[in-house]
Amino acid sequence: MQLSKAGIAFIKQNEGTEPNSHKYGVWHAYQDCVGVWTIYYGLTYIKLNDVVSKVNESTTLTDIEAECAFKESLSDFEECVNDLCQRDNVQLKQCEFDALVDFAFNLGCRALRNSCLWNYGVKCHNRERTIKEFGRWVIAGGKRNAGLVARRAREVSLFCGV
Repeated sequence: MQLSKAGIAFIKQNEGTEPNSHKYGVWHAYQDCVGVWTIYYGLTYIKLNDVVSKVNESTTLTDIEAECAFKESLSDFEECVNDLCQRDNVQLKQCEFDALVDFAFNLGCRALRNSCLWNYGVKCHNRERTIKEFGRWVIAGGKRNAGLVARRAREVSLFCGV
């Protein structure tokens, strides 16, 4: 599966950008709410021309580079969710796939792969457990984060097709 256009828009909406991070066609890195260097819509690593680099305070990207790096990153997380589905023989609806790719984009593929959300929810076709498990992933910097609470709620709504 691939992200739908709505799924891509969902991720961009959830990630957002720093208000002053884009000037004159150039994106500049900024620190997110827990101090991680980020650029464009939630990119902490950039893969361009098969070269992967970690975003730091001096990272800049043109509009074209930023969109290419974003699409490359999304394809990695699509592959992650697709691999899990194939491994565990799971069939997803488009809305479920989009929500899980957003989750993996935000927290990483390892987090999804090792989570109760996947292993006792999605993989076991336990919708109630899946919904409950989304809500456990709301800690950033050691504290409950209101932004993550809201994001997980939006992911649940998307997952459920609401």
